[in-house]
Amino acid sequence: TIAAGYKDITNEGEAGEDGDRTGWDLGVAYSGGRYEVALIYQAQEAEDSAGDADYYHVGLTGAYNLGGGLTIAGAVYIYDLDVNGNTSTFGDDTDGTVVMVEVQAKF
Repeated sequence: TIAAGYKDITNEGEAGEDGDRTGWDLGVAYSGGRYEVALIYQAQEAEDSAGDADYYHVGLTGAYNLGGGLTIAGAVYIYDLDVNGNTSTFGDDTDGTVVMVEVQAKF
């Protein structure tokens, strides 16, 4: 499965650019037998009168059905927020990695 999306939000307020946002994402997923895997990428840009911000993240998820109602899954997400200008709207520059592990039992 392949999916993609795009958004473009223009909010022409008193300051002209306040609230403008654009973004896109792309994802691919595969499910076969006991395995599932997906990869996603997202990019966004936002502007206000004092500055702008760029946000990116990539994620990889996977799952394996062990049988008998037991599934193990995991995900890794890496993100980056870059803030330019003197704006408190978007917070501070930040980046990080999120790792999740899941065990699911169905009865």
